[in-house]
Amino acid sequence: MALTKSDFKEMRKVVSESVTDIVVDASQLILSGIQKMFDVRDIRFDVHDKKLDKLTKDIQSIKLDTRFIKDDIAGINGELGLKASKKDIIKLTQKVENYHPSN
Repeated sequence: MALTKSDFKEMRKVVSESVTDIVVDASQLILSGIQKMFDVRDIRFDVHDKKLDKLTKDIQSIKLDTRFIKDDIAGINGELGLKASKKDIIKLTQKVENYHPSN
């Protein structure tokens, strides 16, 4: 039994449909795998974004606390008078010169 021209056309059609089905199935499998990778990546980014947001809030809180501490230190310095004014230094220098002249 010899194959006719129409038999070859039919075989070509069957092979073409089979190859198309295989390519479509493989493409869908590849695309679903890629989609899973993106989904996992998005989940990881969400976790990192939440951590970054928390760190940003913590840093802002620390900056605010530091500002209050600096203000407290400035207030304590002012209250305790840890720094002598230039006027006070001149007065003290004059008193020392009166009792212990450098000449």
